[in-house]
Amino acid sequence: MQTNNRTFNRNRRRNTLVSVAPLFVLLAVWPFGGSKIPMAAAPSVPAAKGVIHTSHDNNGNTKVDLSVQYLAGPGSLTPAKAAYVVWIEGTGEAPQSKGELKIDKGRSGNLSFVTPLKRFDVFVTAEESAQVSSPTGERLLSANISE
Repeated sequence: MQTNNRTFNRNRRRNTLVSVAPLFVLLAVWPFGGSKIPMAAAPSVPAAKGVIHTSHDNNGNTKVDLSVQYLAGPGSLTPAKAAYVVWIEGTGEAPQSKGELKIDKGRSGNLSFVTPLKRFDVFVTAEESAQVSSPTGERLLSANISE
């Protein structure tokens, strides 16, 4: 009887490990599960750090999660600006605004968006308004995405 109990306990432990294995895999790739691309900082913002996490949605679009740290608010720049804007630029295409990158008191910010493009540049500029139609400022943070 004792041998049967040991076999039962061993099988129960093995089954428990098998049943939680998908959870470990999910946690290892969550929340992004795709590529992690560091952003290059311009000399005018040497302390700034940026990273882009990419993945794909069910339609094959590229999901982009951009996070920055150590980026002073745009009003602290010389000359002062009103907003940081995130842009994407496909090969041979005009830059498209993907929205305002808001910076918190901890000098961090996040912006997520989806694009059908697979190869494109992502960059951040400081602008007079978040509603500008084309970038006028220096590329403060930039990265190239090739999915």
